[in-house]
Amino acid sequence: MVFLYLRKMNNNIIKKVERDDNLMNRLFLLFIKNGYHSVKVNRIAKYVYSIMQNEKNLLIVKVYKNYNEAKRVSTIYKKLSTQLFQYTIYPISLFNHEEIVDLTNYYALIFPFLNNGHVPDFSKESSCKMATKTVFLLHSSLLKMPDLKMIAYPINVEHKWNKRISLFWEMRDCIRYFIGKNRYDEILALSTFILDLKKLEQPNESIDLLHGDLVPHNFLQLGSKCFIIDLDNLSQGPISYEYSVLGQHILNENNWKTNVLFKLEPFTQLRNDKFFWRCMLFPNDLLREWEHLWRNHEANKKDAVEKLIQYTIQSLKERNEFVEFGKNMVI
Repeated sequence: MVFLYLRKMNNNIIKKVERDDNLMNRLFLLFIKNGYHSVKVNRIAKYVYSIMQNEKNLLIVKVYKNYNEAKRVSTIYKKLSTQLFQYTIYPISLFNHEEIVDLTNYYALIFPFLNNGHVPDFSKESSCKMATKTVFLLHSSLLKMPDLKMIAYPINVEHKWNKRISLFWEMRDCIRYFIGKNRYDEILALSTFILDLKKLEQPNESIDLLHGDLVPHNFLQLGSKCFIIDLDNLSQGPISYEYSVLGQHILNENNWKTNVLFKLEPFTQLRNDKFFWRCMLFPNDLLREWEHLWRNHEANKKDAVEKLIQYTIQSLKERNEFVEFGKNMVI
């Protein structure tokens, strides 16, 4: 079963490489045509590319499959700029003053490259404070723009978790092969336990605009300032869910010690929030990382697999005390 999956994955990798080569060529020709010389295009992530000139990063290009998708993201940034929000990187216009660039069947937004910016080190209290402050300021700005709810993706937490568990079950042979049956069963048991707490339904009264993807690589720290990027997944849902995503990343860098998290605002205000605890206990981070391994076809990349195996083992070991404490908060 595992080897059939790896064979199928190799075919998907070939298709992905062909798509990337095609888009990189289009971007290269676009910049050359508009007077940029000595340009090099590099793939950073799916549909995300860096433009280098004279071996220096110059721009970031995000590519979208259709115009409406690009227009939606452009609208989000334009609306946010009216609030004078200073903690993100806004798209810029380069060619004929058009913000959305036509790449023939694809469309792109161009962003300046933030030189010397780096992903925050969440093992440091100062970085955690900067990141949580930025998220709080973003939420405060989004509160003033309720019209954005028209284009925000709705988050149904239970539905999202159900999908993750279903895929985790679908991948069971592959994951058990890498981490063993006992660890797999431990993750699955915790996931289903939290999902079955029906008395803690998603709160209807707190549907807010959210960033939608608070993972570490969507933060960039520069000096004493922390930027939040990639607003493509702007969503609406419980704000406690959004903070739980960030909280899991912070705790993963701090041995799952609750005192680290609850020294930070606004986590101090969520200490007795049962829905927040439910979200924190659900191993969303582990399920997400294994899902990414599956969807991004990386199970044949030795380094990626070994890194995820070590992350899973270490995280399960460190969160044991947290899980036992948290269960008392939600039962």
